[in-house]
Amino acid sequence: MLSIHKFSLDRPANVEYTPPIPLTLVFSAIPCRFRGIHQTNRTHTMKKLLLTAGVLLSTIVSQATANVTGYWTTIDDETKEAKSVVQIYEYQGKYYGRVVELLKDPSAKAKIKGSPAIKGLTIIWDLEKDGDTYSGGEVLDPQKGKVYGCEIWREGKNLIVRGKIAFLGRNQTWLPNTTFKGTGDTPTPKKPAL
Repeated sequence: MLSIHKFSLDRPANVEYTPPIPLTLVFSAIPCRFRGIHQTNRTHTMKKLLLTAGVLLSTIVSQATANVTGYWTTIDDETKEAKSVVQIYEYQGKYYGRVVELLKDPSAKAKIKGSPAIKGLTIIWDLEKDGDTYSGGEVLDPQKGKVYGCEIWREGKNLIVRGKIAFLGRNQTWLPNTTFKGTGDTPTPKKPAL
């Protein structure tokens, strides 16, 4: 005669029941290299490597973008239109800027001693690099004939030029100019006669 037991039809009543071992316990007892967990560790290591490479690359890019030399398009404060192209260059450890092209009035004259043409005029001089900022020099507003203390730095692709008197100042944003084809020479700076 068959008796129906709780767990098995052919198990005697006096034998204690032991449930089967769950597969998760079986797999956890097998070394990682045999069950594919090493793939997870490799993925984790790869993520760390990619993150580290990304941080290093962004550091290199930010240092490269901190460079202020090159050609910049100035923007008129009133009309918000492109006004001129200024070349920022290094000469003997200091940074200078000169107007290389006027976009509105190519024959405009500066309102300083001798009324020289604005094109070719040095308008920034004696800046020194201080971290990501260049300061300690001066900037000339050729249309007003006024000289201000100067500080420049990069914000993204743009160049911020700050003219200041003591603690008061005003910023201008200059845009990178990729269309002007200069000669590539580094001119000898000549501070204008004021």
